[in-house]
Amino acid sequence: MITSSSNDNIKYVKALARRHIRQQERAFIAEGVRLVEDALNAGSYPTLVLYNEPLLARTERGLALLERIGSPEVYRRGGKSGLALTGSEAGTVDKAAPTPARILEVGDKLLAEVAETVTPQGILAILPFLNWQEYDDSNPLFFVLDGLQDPGNLGTIMRSAEAAGATAMLLSRTCVDVYNPKVVRAAMGAHFRLPFFADLDWNAIEAGLTEAGISQVVAATMQAEAAIYDVDWRKPSAVIVGNEGRGLSDEALALATIRATIPIVGSTESLNAAVAASVIAFEAARQRRGMRVSAAS
Repeated sequence: MITSSSNDNIKYVKALARRHIRQQERAFIAEGVRLVEDALNAGSYPTLVLYNEPLLARTERGLALLERIGSPEVYRRGGKSGLALTGSEAGTVDKAAPTPARILEVGDKLLAEVAETVTPQGILAILPFLNWQEYDDSNPLFFVLDGLQDPGNLGTIMRSAEAAGATAMLLSRTCVDVYNPKVVRAAMGAHFRLPFFADLDWNAIEAGLTEAGISQVVAATMQAEAAIYDVDWRKPSAVIVGNEGRGLSDEALALATIRATIPIVGSTESLNAAVAASVIAFEAARQRRGMRVSAAS
């Protein structure tokens, strides 16, 4: 059992708290039973696992996860190169079976030292960056994030967009790091289910929307006469969500073909970015659900 913070593996995990180290190593931290399970279920395999058995033993699910990670059979099945989505079916490009993770037991105090959560669940995994290559392009709904800075907001938007059936997410270069540990926790596994493309300039964002066949680009802004409920979200669409304080950039507004707002009945001036994005996501889902029902009848 590792109990010293001077251990090289512990130093490595601590270093990954910094964005430039994550970029350099092409690796990020997933903490907790649920997130590590989601990673394995998506075919994303850890290179390093730190665990504390007494903490994991609090639940049968935790111990089962540890056994699963340590099973050679898991790695013999092969990894996923790119977590690609093609058509309406999740598919992957097979590659050689990944190298089994280094699985190291650490003391509870040491795990608490490297963990981001206040009460660690007993497991922390280091995963390689995800390499999304494709997405379902049958009737795309993209979310474009313009300079979001709050990790909790970004993670929540990813979670809501994935839950509402969004196709993909594009993040401008001015956004907080999508692999920030707080983003990963707030997204609750959406990283492994929602294709995302980060660190993009506006030329790349425009090209991505064009390639996806999206001509309706909706800027979510308070300064608009149209309501989001008046937008026909059944069309191939993208919605741009702006920075928490500054709102939408000039580049975002120039790309938009429609400006729409969420009508507010009370005296509140505006909604939190994550709340606004979630409202829009599920309005789009509502309209698209009606379209699917009509097509099936």
